[in-house]
Amino acid sequence: VLAKGARRSVRVWFNTNVKSGAASPRNYQMKGFRVKKAILGPSGRDVTLVLNKNMAVNTKYRLKVKGVRGVNGWSMGSPQNVEFMFSEGPVMVVPPYCTWRYFKGRSFPGEKWNTLEYDDSSWPEGTAGFGTDDYDWIGVDLFATELKDSSEHMTLYLRRTFELSDASTVASLVASFDYDDGYAAYINGVLISKGGMRASWDYTTPSDGGHGAGRPEFVTVNSPSVLKVLRTGKNVFAVELHNKKKGSDLAIVATLAVRVK
Repeated sequence: VLAKGARRSVRVWFNTNVKSGAASPRNYQMKGFRVKKAILGPSGRDVTLVLNKNMAVNTKYRLKVKGVRGVNGWSMGSPQNVEFMFSEGPVMVVPPYCTWRYFKGRSFPGEKWNTLEYDDSSWPEGTAGFGTDDYDWIGVDLFATELKDSSEHMTLYLRRTFELSDASTVASLVASFDYDDGYAAYINGVLISKGGMRASWDYTTPSDGGHGAGRPEFVTVNSPSVLKVLRTGKNVFAVELHNKKKGSDLAIVATLAVRVK
Protein backbone atom coordinates (compact mmCIF):
# COMPACT_ATOMS: atom_id res chain seq x y z
CA VAL A 1 0.00 0.00 0.00
CA LEU A 2 1.33 3.45 -0.98
CA ALA A 3 -0.03 6.85 0.05
CA LYS A 4 0.51 10.47 -1.00
CA GLY A 5 -1.13 13.48 0.63
CA ALA A 6 -2.62 16.64 -0.84
CA ARG A 7 -4.11 19.55 1.17
CA ARG A 8 -7.34 17.80 2.19
CA SER A 9 -7.10 14.41 0.50
CA VAL A 10 -4.93 11.32 0.49
CA ARG A 11 -4.31 9.15 -2.58
CA VAL A 12 -3.85 5.46 -1.75
CA TRP A 13 -2.51 2.84 -4.16
CA PHE A 14 -2.84 -0.91 -3.64
CA ASN A 15 -0.57 -3.54 -5.23
CA THR A 16 -3.53 -5.30 -6.83
CA ASN A 17 -6.96 -4.40 -8.17
CA VAL A 18 -9.39 -4.19 -5.26
CA LYS A 19 -12.67 -6.10 -5.01
CA SER A 20 -14.27 -4.84 -1.81
CA GLY A 21 -13.65 -2.61 1.18
CA ALA A 22 -11.55 0.03 -0.55
CA ALA A 23 -14.45 2.48 -1.04
CA SER A 24 -15.56 2.32 2.60
CA PRO A 25 -14.39 5.36 4.65
CA ARG A 26 -14.51 3.34 7.88
CA ASN A 27 -11.61 1.19 6.64
CA TYR A 28 -9.21 4.16 6.89
CA GLN A 29 -8.08 5.89 10.06
CA MET A 30 -5.85 8.94 10.60
CA LYS A 31 -5.30 10.34 14.08
CA GLY A 32 -6.95 13.75 14.37
CA PHE A 33 -8.87 13.39 11.09
CA ARG A 34 -12.09 11.87 9.82
CA VAL A 35 -12.29 10.27 6.40
CA LYS A 36 -15.49 11.65 4.84
CA LYS A 37 -15.33 9.83 1.50
CA ALA A 38 -13.32 7.07 -0.17
CA ILE A 39 -13.48 7.39 -3.95
CA LEU A 40 -12.28 4.45 -6.06
CA GLY A 41 -10.42 5.08 -9.32
CA PRO A 42 -9.51 6.02 -11.94
CA SER A 43 -7.76 2.62 -11.99
CA GLY A 44 -9.01 -0.39 -10.09
CA ARG A 45 -6.26 -0.16 -7.50
CA ASP A 46 -6.24 3.45 -6.27
CA VAL A 47 -8.51 5.34 -3.88
CA THR A 48 -8.77 9.05 -3.02
CA LEU A 49 -9.68 9.78 0.59
CA VAL A 50 -11.40 13.08 1.35
CA LEU A 51 -10.62 14.39 4.84
CA ASN A 52 -12.69 16.61 7.11
CA LYS A 53 -9.95 19.28 7.38
CA ASN A 54 -6.65 20.40 5.89
CA MET A 55 -3.36 18.71 6.69
CA ALA A 56 -0.35 20.72 7.84
CA VAL A 57 2.46 21.27 5.32
CA ASN A 58 5.75 19.34 5.81
CA THR A 59 4.17 17.04 8.37
CA LYS A 60 4.37 13.26 8.57
CA TYR A 61 1.12 11.34 8.93
CA ARG A 62 0.19 7.72 9.51
CA LEU A 63 -2.78 6.12 7.78
CA LYS A 64 -4.20 2.83 9.02
CA VAL A 65 -5.84 0.68 6.34
CA LYS A 66 -7.95 -2.41 7.01
CA GLY A 67 -10.66 -4.62 5.54
CA VAL A 68 -9.66 -4.41 1.85
CA ARG A 69 -9.89 -7.43 -0.46
CA GLY A 70 -8.34 -7.87 -3.89
CA VAL A 71 -9.76 -9.46 -7.04
CA ASN A 72 -7.21 -12.30 -6.92
CA GLY A 73 -8.29 -13.51 -3.48
CA TRP A 74 -5.80 -11.35 -1.60
CA SER A 75 -7.05 -9.84 1.65
CA MET A 76 -5.54 -7.83 4.48
CA GLY A 77 -5.04 -10.27 7.33
CA SER A 78 -4.31 -7.40 9.69
CA PRO A 79 -4.40 -3.58 9.44
CA GLN A 80 -1.47 -1.92 7.65
CA ASN A 81 0.07 1.38 8.73
CA VAL A 82 1.29 3.61 5.90
CA GLU A 83 3.42 6.68 6.68
CA PHE A 84 3.59 9.60 4.28
CA MET A 85 4.73 13.21 4.30
CA PHE A 86 2.41 15.98 3.14
CA SER A 87 4.32 18.78 1.44
CA GLU A 88 3.53 21.22 -1.29
CA GLY A 89 6.35 19.68 -3.24
CA PRO A 90 6.43 17.51 -6.37
CA VAL A 91 3.17 17.08 -8.25
CA MET A 92 2.61 13.53 -9.53
CA VAL A 93 2.12 13.47 -13.31
CA VAL A 94 2.66 9.71 -13.83
CA PRO A 95 1.31 7.79 -10.80
CA PRO A 96 2.37 4.24 -9.87
CA TYR A 97 -0.50 2.23 -11.36
CA CYS A 98 -1.62 4.14 -14.42
CA THR A 99 -2.04 2.99 -18.03
CA TRP A 100 0.92 2.82 -20.42
CA ARG A 101 1.51 1.82 -24.03
CA TYR A 102 3.95 -1.10 -24.18
CA PHE A 103 5.95 -3.04 -26.77
CA LYS A 104 7.60 -6.42 -26.25
CA GLY A 105 11.11 -6.20 -27.66
CA ARG A 106 11.14 -9.11 -30.07
CA SER A 107 12.37 -6.43 -32.49
CA PHE A 108 13.45 -2.80 -32.19
CA PRO A 109 10.46 -0.41 -32.15
CA GLY A 110 12.30 2.35 -34.06
CA GLU A 111 14.91 5.07 -33.50
CA LYS A 112 12.43 7.64 -32.18
CA TRP A 113 10.39 5.28 -29.99
CA ASN A 114 11.06 7.45 -26.90
CA THR A 115 10.04 10.78 -28.47
CA LEU A 116 6.71 12.57 -28.46
CA GLU A 117 6.47 12.41 -32.27
CA TYR A 118 6.52 8.59 -32.34
CA ASP A 119 3.21 6.94 -33.25
CA ASP A 120 2.51 4.27 -30.60
CA SER A 121 -1.14 3.73 -31.57
CA SER A 122 -0.36 0.13 -32.59
CA TRP A 123 1.09 -0.68 -29.16
CA PRO A 124 -1.27 -2.37 -26.70
CA GLU A 125 -2.27 -0.60 -23.49
CA GLY A 126 -1.64 -2.06 -20.05
CA THR A 127 -1.90 -0.97 -16.45
CA ALA A 128 1.30 -0.80 -14.40
CA GLY A 129 3.07 -2.63 -12.96
CA PHE A 130 4.43 -4.85 -15.68
CA GLY A 131 6.17 -8.15 -14.97
CA THR A 132 6.14 -11.89 -14.58
CA ASP A 133 4.30 -13.78 -11.86
CA ASP A 134 7.55 -14.82 -10.13
CA TYR A 135 6.87 -12.39 -7.27
CA ASP A 136 3.64 -14.12 -6.17
CA TRP A 137 5.54 -15.66 -3.24
CA ILE A 138 5.14 -12.39 -1.27
CA GLY A 139 1.37 -12.92 -1.27
CA VAL A 140 0.43 -9.94 -3.44
CA ASP A 141 0.01 -9.73 -7.21
CA LEU A 142 2.32 -6.83 -8.05
CA PHE A 143 1.48 -6.77 -11.71
CA ALA A 144 -1.72 -5.70 -13.40
CA THR A 145 -0.11 -6.53 -16.76
CA GLU A 146 1.49 -9.96 -16.53
CA LEU A 147 4.11 -10.92 -19.12
CA LYS A 148 3.81 -14.66 -19.57
CA ASP A 149 6.08 -14.84 -22.63
CA SER A 150 9.27 -13.27 -21.25
CA SER A 151 11.31 -16.13 -22.75
CA GLU A 152 10.62 -14.61 -26.18
CA HIS A 153 12.06 -11.12 -25.62
CA MET A 154 14.92 -9.52 -23.68
CA THR A 155 13.36 -6.06 -23.45
CA LEU A 156 10.11 -4.23 -22.80
CA TYR A 157 9.40 -0.69 -24.03
CA LEU A 158 6.93 1.62 -22.27
CA ARG A 159 5.45 5.04 -23.10
CA ARG A 160 3.20 7.32 -21.05
CA THR A 161 2.21 10.88 -21.99
CA PHE A 162 1.62 13.62 -19.42
CA GLU A 163 0.57 17.27 -19.53
CA LEU A 164 2.31 20.41 -18.21
CA SER A 165 0.42 23.67 -17.90
CA ASP A 166 3.64 25.75 -18.03
CA ALA A 167 6.95 23.97 -18.69
CA SER A 168 8.96 27.10 -17.80
CA THR A 169 7.93 26.79 -14.14
CA VAL A 170 9.41 23.29 -13.66
CA ALA A 171 12.45 23.33 -11.35
CA SER A 172 13.12 19.57 -11.26
CA LEU A 173 11.72 16.13 -11.94
CA VAL A 174 11.40 13.37 -9.35
CA ALA A 175 11.15 9.83 -10.73
CA SER A 176 11.01 6.42 -9.07
CA PHE A 177 11.84 3.02 -10.53
CA ASP A 178 11.05 -0.37 -9.01
CA TYR A 179 12.66 -2.75 -11.49
CA ASP A 180 14.10 -6.15 -12.33
CA ASP A 181 16.76 -6.21 -13.83
CA GLY A 182 17.84 -3.02 -15.69
CA TYR A 183 16.18 0.10 -17.09
CA ALA A 184 16.76 3.35 -18.98
CA ALA A 185 14.27 6.24 -18.78
CA TYR A 186 13.69 9.22 -21.06
CA ILE A 187 11.72 12.46 -21.22
CA ASN A 188 10.88 13.53 -24.79
CA GLY A 189 13.75 11.38 -26.09
CA VAL A 190 16.41 12.60 -23.61
CA LEU A 191 17.93 10.08 -21.19
CA ILE A 192 17.23 11.08 -17.57
CA SER A 193 18.21 7.96 -15.60
CA LYS A 194 19.37 4.37 -15.91
CA GLY A 195 20.14 1.46 -13.63
CA GLY A 196 21.64 -1.98 -14.19
CA MET A 197 22.54 -1.16 -17.79
CA ARG A 198 25.71 -1.79 -19.79
CA ALA A 199 27.75 1.01 -21.39
CA SER A 200 25.78 0.66 -24.63
CA TRP A 201 22.73 -1.40 -25.53
CA ASP A 202 20.09 -2.34 -28.06
CA TYR A 203 16.93 -4.43 -27.85
CA THR A 204 18.95 -7.69 -27.60
CA THR A 205 21.27 -6.53 -24.80
CA PRO A 206 20.83 -8.12 -21.35
CA SER A 207 21.06 -6.05 -18.21
CA ASP A 208 24.38 -5.67 -16.42
CA GLY A 209 23.69 -8.28 -13.76
CA GLY A 210 20.58 -8.85 -11.67
CA HIS A 211 18.48 -6.44 -9.62
CA GLY A 212 15.39 -7.55 -7.72
CA ALA A 213 12.16 -5.58 -7.55
CA GLY A 214 10.73 -4.44 -4.24
CA ARG A 215 13.34 -1.73 -3.65
CA PRO A 216 12.20 1.43 -5.49
CA GLU A 217 14.96 3.89 -6.41
CA PHE A 218 14.23 7.63 -6.45
CA VAL A 219 15.98 10.02 -8.84
CA THR A 220 15.87 13.83 -8.86
CA VAL A 221 16.65 15.44 -12.22
CA ASN A 222 17.38 19.17 -12.54
CA SER A 223 19.83 19.19 -15.44
CA PRO A 224 19.22 22.12 -17.82
CA SER A 225 19.66 19.73 -20.77
CA VAL A 226 16.60 17.79 -19.57
CA LEU A 227 14.45 20.69 -18.37
CA LYS A 228 14.82 22.52 -21.66
CA VAL A 229 13.13 19.69 -23.60
CA LEU A 230 9.96 19.90 -21.50
CA ARG A 231 7.00 21.33 -23.36
CA THR A 232 3.92 23.22 -22.27
CA GLY A 233 1.18 20.75 -23.10
CA LYS A 234 1.89 17.12 -23.95
CA ASN A 235 5.17 15.32 -23.08
CA VAL A 236 6.21 11.67 -23.00
CA PHE A 237 7.87 9.60 -20.26
CA ALA A 238 9.46 6.51 -21.84
CA VAL A 239 11.16 3.55 -20.16
CA GLU A 240 12.92 0.50 -21.54
CA LEU A 241 13.33 -2.56 -19.30
CA HIS A 242 16.12 -5.11 -19.87
CA ASN A 243 16.17 -8.62 -18.45
CA LYS A 244 19.37 -10.40 -17.40
CA LYS A 245 18.36 -13.32 -19.63
CA LYS A 246 15.33 -14.42 -21.58
CA GLY A 247 12.80 -16.25 -19.43
CA SER A 248 14.04 -14.78 -16.16
CA ASP A 249 11.69 -12.79 -13.94
CA LEU A 250 11.28 -9.12 -14.83
CA ALA A 251 9.38 -6.18 -13.37
CA ILE A 252 8.87 -2.43 -13.70
CA VAL A 253 6.80 0.18 -11.87
CA ALA A 254 7.81 3.77 -12.71
CA THR A 255 6.48 7.12 -11.51
CA LEU A 256 7.17 10.74 -12.37
CA ALA A 257 6.54 13.98 -10.48
CA VAL A 258 7.44 17.61 -11.16
CA ARG A 259 8.60 20.23 -8.68
CA VAL A 260 7.77 23.81 -9.64
CA LYS A 261 9.81 26.94 -8.93
